[in-house]
Amino acid sequence: MHRELIKKKITPVIEKRLREMKESGDNYVSPIDILQRYTELLHKDYTVDIDVVTDYMIISIFASVHTTSNFLTFCLHELVNNPQFLKEILEEQEQLYKSNEKSYYSTEQIARMEKLDSFIKETLRVNVNNVALQHKTLSSYFTFSNGYQVPKGRLVNICSGEIHSDKELQGKHTCPGRHFAVNEIKLTLHYLLLKYDIKKASIEKIKPKIYGALKFPSDEGLIFEKRELK
Repeated sequence: MHRELIKKKITPVIEKRLREMKESGDNYVSPIDILQRYTELLHKDYTVDIDVVTDYMIISIFASVHTTSNFLTFCLHELVNNPQFLKEILEEQEQLYKSNEKSYYSTEQIARMEKLDSFIKETLRVNVNNVALQHKTLSSYFTFSNGYQVPKGRLVNICSGEIHSDKELQGKHTCPGRHFAVNEIKLTLHYLLLKYDIKKASIEKIKPKIYGALKFPSDEGLIFEKRELK
């Protein structure tokens, strides 16, 4: 049912874009979104299999939900592991809540959650997978600037954990959906902190699960006690 709904919604958009791409040629101004990316990659002579594009969109939606929920869980664990930061973060959320006269927050108001934002981004930094973004050498060989060569067919992974721990290695290429994802996590934490006192179920520090180079949130339980909004 959900797949058919997605297909129904994207079909007229894709058809319109393909028509405009064919008519405008090099003058076509591409929309900057993932649907356009898939359309450009998968079309042949300005026709594309909508079912294939639909499947790619579903995979992207699944991946985005999975990573966002993972890092939200990491944030909750880091909060209870580091209670020294909770007071300032909670005060910031209460001040924003009191000053808001509407039933929603504007982009500018969300940007004022500076302490919560810093906490979330530090959580993202320290809880990254040690190795990620696997690439395969497709040419006869690839030569790095330092002279090292990788032969055709070899799989290469990026040491993301090391990159996140060394300022000299931090690249400029970042996730295009990072602002949306961080704001999702920020608003979720904002309301959770306002409505609940969150505690660990045990006195032990919550540690992530590590499988090889991959890092996942712990299955350790948390206690949510209702609190009154001040």
